[in-house]
Amino acid sequence: MKRKAFTLIELAIVLTIIGIIIGGSFQALKNMRENAKTAEAKEQIKIARNAILGYVKIWPNLPSTTEFQNDLSPAKNNQNIILYAPDTNLSTLNNDICAYQTTNLQVIDNGMTPPRVINNVAFVLAHEGANYNMQTSVDMNATPYKVQIYGAGEQVDDNITPVNRIEIYDDIVDWVTIEELHQNVDCSENMLKILNDPTLPRDINTHVNYVGARLFADGGFPFADSDADGEVDYEWCIKDHTNAVSWLNTNTCNGALNFVPDCTTATYSRCSSPSLGSLSNPVAGSYRLEVYVRDQVKEISKSFTLTIDAYGGGSASGTLPNGASCTADNECISWSCNGGICANPQPNKGDSCDSNADCVSGDCNTASGKCK
Repeated sequence: MKRKAFTLIELAIVLTIIGIIIGGSFQALKNMRENAKTAEAKEQIKIARNAILGYVKIWPNLPSTTEFQNDLSPAKNNQNIILYAPDTNLSTLNNDICAYQTTNLQVIDNGMTPPRVINNVAFVLAHEGANYNMQTSVDMNATPYKVQIYGAGEQVDDNITPVNRIEIYDDIVDWVTIEELHQNVDCSENMLKILNDPTLPRDINTHVNYVGARLFADGGFPFADSDADGEVDYEWCIKDHTNAVSWLNTNTCNGALNFVPDCTTATYSRCSSPSLGSLSNPVAGSYRLEVYVRDQVKEISKSFTLTIDAYGGGSASGTLPNGASCTADNECISWSCNGGICANPQPNKGDSCDSNADCVSGDCNTASGKCK
C-alpha cells in the first residue's frame, strides 16, 4: 500500500524542528533588540556628556538638572529620562567650576573586588539600558553623595521610579571628575600660582641688612584689597624648615610677617605682595624657605632657596659705618677697612684696581688693572 502522508511520529519531529527554529529566531530577535537598545543607550550617554562639556565652555557652572532635561538631554518624546546627577556646588548658578578642587559626589563601582571608589566626581549620567528599568540612583543621605553601580549579572534596583523591579543590572553609566572638567574648560589659565622663581635674590654678608625680595601671586580667587595699595590680596605664610633665618626679621605683609615652623596651624597675613628684609647681618649660607599662599578657595606652596655669599672669607660682624676710623676689616659693617677708614667693599677678582690694597685678594695685576 502506497503511503500518502506523514506518520504521527514524522509530523511530531517536523513540528519540533520548526519550534526550535522559531524559538531560536525569537531569542535572536530579542538579543538583537537588546543590543540595539544598549548601543542606543551608549550613544545617548555620549551625546549627553558632550552637551554638558560644551555647556561649561560657555557658562561658569554645570547645568542644573532642569536645564539638562529641558535643553541638553538627547532623550525625546516618550523615552524615559536620562539620570543626570551633578555636584550641588558645581551646578549652582554662577559658581565657578575652576574655584573648586573637590566635590561632594562619589561613584562606587561594585563590579570590582574590592569595590572601586571614584572621588571628586563632577557629574554622573545613567541610562536605563535594554530592560527599560533605571536601576541607578543617587544616595543623598550619604556623605559625600554616592552613586552605586554594579557588574553584569547582579540583581539590583536602587531606583524604584518609574519602575520598581529587581532584575539584572544593565544601566549604562558614565561620569566626569573635577580634574577632567578643569581640563575641559582649561582652568590652568586662572589657577592660583606664585610667580617668583625658586631662587630668591642673592646677597652678600657685607651689608647690614639683606637687600630683600618681594613675593608675588596671581590667579585664583583673591581677596579684596585690604592694604590700600590698589591690588587684590592673598593670604601668606612662610615656613622656615631649619629655623636658621632668624636674621630675616623685617618681613612685612600689611604688618609683620613672621616665619613659623608649621603653616598648617599658623595665622596667615593678608596683603597683595609681602616683602622679605633684615636689619641684622645675614649669615653666609643657603637657606630653604617654603612659601604658602591661599585665596578664597585653595592653598598652594612653593619652595625657595635664599643664598647669602660670604665676603672676604669671614662674617660681617663689624659695627662701624663707612667713613669711621678702623684698624681691621672686621670692625666695619662693610667688611672693608681701607687705609684706616671703613669704606665700600673692595673689588673682587676681575674688578678694576690701581694697587694691591684695592683688591680683596690683595693682588692687583698692574698690567691689566684687574684684581686677581
